[in-house]
Amino acid sequence: MEAEEYAKCLEDLAANRRTAPRFALEGDASILLVDHGSSISCKILDLSVGGCQLRTSDRFPAGVRVLVEVSFKVHGIVLRFRGTVQWKAGESLFGIRFAEMTSRRRDELAEVLREVEAENAAKTERLAAEKQAAQSPATEYDWDDDE
Repeated sequence: MEAEEYAKCLEDLAANRRTAPRFALEGDASILLVDHGSSISCKILDLSVGGCQLRTSDRFPAGVRVLVEVSFKVHGIVLRFRGTVQWKAGESLFGIRFAEMTSRRRDELAEVLREVEAENAAKTERLAAEKQAAQSPATEYDWDDDE
């Protein structure tokens, strides 16, 4: 297998591991390292029913497979989930896979995600309209009152 084909295969496998769509999200969050009892402030970058992506301003001290509890607020609703650190990229970017949750909690999260999806779609439409308006030539009429 060629190197390019192998890289493409790995990329496809990684994409297929994701079982739920992720939605961009920006907000404050905190992560509790369950075994250590220490809490770290961070930012949530994206969210799905299966997990989330977070970034700390400082070095994140935990490795992968560490049990955590993540807390964040979306549309005024405080959400808290247990999970594990699934991956790390660099010193401050990491992904959390949520642990098993009740169907009720999963439904609550799915409802919040539908709201986030609708908000993101509206924002995208607004930005596209603003971009189109900025690119369209202005049609101004210079009416001469002297005629």
